[in-house]
Amino acid sequence: MTRVMEGRAGAATNRLQLSEDDASHLDEMVAAIEKKFIDGMIGRRFGDFYVVEHLATGGMSMIFLTKNGRGEQAALKLIQPGQTGSLQLKRFMRELAILETMNHPNVAALYHRGITDDGLPYAVMEYVDGRPLDRFCREERLNLPQRLGLFLQLCSGTAYVHRKGVIHRDLKPDNVLVTRDGRVKVVDFGIARTDRNADSPRLTQPGMQPMTLGYASPEQIAGQPITVAGDIYALGVILYQLITGYHPFLRPQSPCLDLERAVLELTPLKPSRVVDLLGPGKGLSPEDLHDKSLVSGLDAVAQKALQREPGRRFRDVPEMAAALSDLNRKRGYAGRIILSSLGSFKRPKRIMRDGLLATTCLAVGFAACLWMDAGGRANAETVEAYATFDNFHDPTSSHFGHCLIESQ
Repeated sequence: MTRVMEGRAGAATNRLQLSEDDASHLDEMVAAIEKKFIDGMIGRRFGDFYVVEHLATGGMSMIFLTKNGRGEQAALKLIQPGQTGSLQLKRFMRELAILETMNHPNVAALYHRGITDDGLPYAVMEYVDGRPLDRFCREERLNLPQRLGLFLQLCSGTAYVHRKGVIHRDLKPDNVLVTRDGRVKVVDFGIARTDRNADSPRLTQPGMQPMTLGYASPEQIAGQPITVAGDIYALGVILYQLITGYHPFLRPQSPCLDLERAVLELTPLKPSRVVDLLGPGKGLSPEDLHDKSLVSGLDAVAQKALQREPGRRFRDVPEMAAALSDLNRKRGYAGRIILSSLGSFKRPKRIMRDGLLATTCLAVGFAACLWMDAGGRANAETVEAYATFDNFHDPTSSHFGHCLIESQ
């Protein structure tokens, strides 16, 4: 199998074929064209909203902050001028069609969509002033019940998406924003699919499937049909991180192939075992995890969501959420996790305007690390190499990019 890198990583790969001077000149030209376009967008009107500033640029779209005459803010998502090929337009239009069907407090809302005078499709959306889920939990030092409260909000939004016949296919902390008052918002439906178009022609090149490798299910990596079970697997990875502070499979600066092999062939350690071996990850304190019975009880939920075979995972997201709720009641946490899901923890002192960072379509190449071999033994070398989730959020990483898997 070969690997194609989209976004910045892809551009870096293509530049290898150019001389250093030519590559530098090309970068300058692209940056100049982008700056000219962005400058020309400031002040432009889209319905009742006018553009205030540029927030982010992703692989296929740009995000701008807009305001209306009443001072209300909204986010403008606009396809990039250089991404107007048939494939990109179809994917962007499908995303907007999906968003039009959504109306849930835990899913970013679409206000209206249209076509610019230049022929570029756009969407005016809810502006989510928030931080990625993992970062919010870490910076606000949320305890375990509070983290699980946010996770149950994520489950609520994801279950709604599934009820609308949509599979997100890219659930990860960067696509789950948390507002200053603790409201979870699922964003970025750029590679989502609906049940109705499950058998329609792919909006990718033949043999390729877009994914964020660190959250892709085994069947997604293998290029098999994706169902809601794929989203449940991604929720399992996120839950694992919230419980332990660590990713189930991670060693920085290792090739993507290591993670592919781990996801397809290996079993991660139980979350409670990871905590026993390594202590809590960043953002958690030993006191947060003092209730070993609760942490151990969460093992079964996380492990079931992370089963390699889709049929062995939870049937749906409500079943997964119910398992967590049942665990809460059995462990004497009844109400604590639910109540902490919104507004019961202290209001964050540090309010940072991060905008729609999660909509930039940025992803990271990951690698496998902590796992159990066929005999169930923890590999000592990989335990020593184990690193926190922070290490693959570094945009300077050589694996920064959106991995696509291409079958030969």
